[in-house]
Amino acid sequence: MTDLELKQGLSLYTDQALQRQEAVKAGIMHQLNAGKTRRRRPVRLLAAAASVVLILSALAFTPPGRALAHAVGENLSALWETLFPPRELPVLPEGLEERPLHTPQVEAGESHPGFVLYADESLYTATWEEECYVIRPIPISYTREDAERDLAAQLEALSPQEAQDRIDQWIKQREDALSLLPPCRLELSHREGVTPQEDAESMREELGDIYEAVSDIASSYLLEGLFLHADNGTAWDAELLECHFVDDGQGGTYRICSYLFTEAIEGHGMRFNAMISSFQVLSTPDHAS
Repeated sequence: MTDLELKQGLSLYTDQALQRQEAVKAGIMHQLNAGKTRRRRPVRLLAAAASVVLILSALAFTPPGRALAHAVGENLSALWETLFPPRELPVLPEGLEERPLHTPQVEAGESHPGFVLYADESLYTATWEEECYVIRPIPISYTREDAERDLAAQLEALSPQEAQDRIDQWIKQREDALSLLPPCRLELSHREGVTPQEDAESMREELGDIYEAVSDIASSYLLEGLFLHADNGTAWDAELLECHFVDDGQGGTYRICSYLFTEAIEGHGMRFNAMISSFQVLSTPDHAS
């Protein structure tokens, strides 16, 4: 199917499809002129992206519609890139500002509103694991080259065999130390038919059996929603949890949780916060204002 045929099919299939197509066009044009109306950009872009999902659903009822929907789907990745281009997000690990490139993680939900969240894929992996979207640090690899660099001054005074033994010992010590670190991850999941308040209350009760201290439910400091904190003390390796609860606009809740330990707050914690701050519900036009 050519681009011309695709455009004609979208414009002629139904009045509803035409309206959805115009919403997508409006979102793209709005992005190009973001400097003029920056405050309304997220709502319109998200509504436009959600329109694509509705177009595919509307076209799926007849064979010609399914063929057209398939053609639209083939171009969906390019459309996501247009609506949600990679962008640099400010991050403050260890108090030093960085602006690493973050790429959009777009999930167009069928039974519930989807979401957009930007992730730093140079340092993290993003995958679906059962019902959760999980972002994990890329495992640290300590090589012989790293050891030779770190031990350069010591190795000069050793024989070749002693140098190799020292390198092997050093690598094992580093690997053992890394294996003792509590795992860090960012989890995003959806609760259908549950409000943020209900979900937060339920989770707070569950956390009381897992963590030594659990905070009261408060307003999120990153998003428009609610927040919970739980921890096992202040030791450098004490595990902690921070959760944000966001209304999906249709009676459900998105739960976004950072699993950390004390020493990782200023590193992974700051990077996770930058990602969480970029989260947006992929609302349909009926729920966008």
